Amino acid sequence: MYKFFLLLNNYRAKGKYELNEKTFNILVQIFNMTQDFLLEKKDASLENLIIILSQTFFIKKNMNKYYIVNDIKNHQIFKSEEFWKNQLKIKIEEQLTKINNNTKRMNLNLSEKESQKQKDETIFSQFVPISAIMKEFGLNSDIILNIANQIFESYNTGDETKALILSLLKN
Repeated sequence: MYKFFLLLNNYRAKGKYELNEKTFNILVQIFNMTQDFLLEKKDASLENLIIILSQTFFIKKNMNKYYIVNDIKNHQIFKSEEFWKNQLKIKIEEQLTKINNNTKRMNLNLSEKESQKQKDETIFSQFVPISAIMKEFGLNSDIILNIANQIFESYNTGDETKALILSLLKN
């Protein structure tokens, strides 16, 4: 299963996004069956790739692009607050790890204030695109706000960053 999605990602990397209807429908079925399997196994290892691929591949319907995401976004996993919170935490942690590794490699000693600023900027830079994806997948605004508040609490996010994210979510 993993190899299939990696091959599909290689196809995406070559810039081949438009599919014929038969291939599109088969991929929708595969994506949904994979989601069922991953949900049952409590395995989130492919979720980010599935999200990216579902927003990439499309067919033309009445001269408009119709993406796979439109046919898979109602899957129960994408309605889960826990799923999206975990996706966001994974992205934040990946970025914070990169920043910490770069800071160590460059022998920088950041003050607590500078460190907090980096963390807040990381949270902002990850939250904004992922919240847009959450909206595209049809997640309720109240749930997105709840996730934001949980993230703020988990990472002791600064007031300025909180206010900025909350203002963006209200638009």
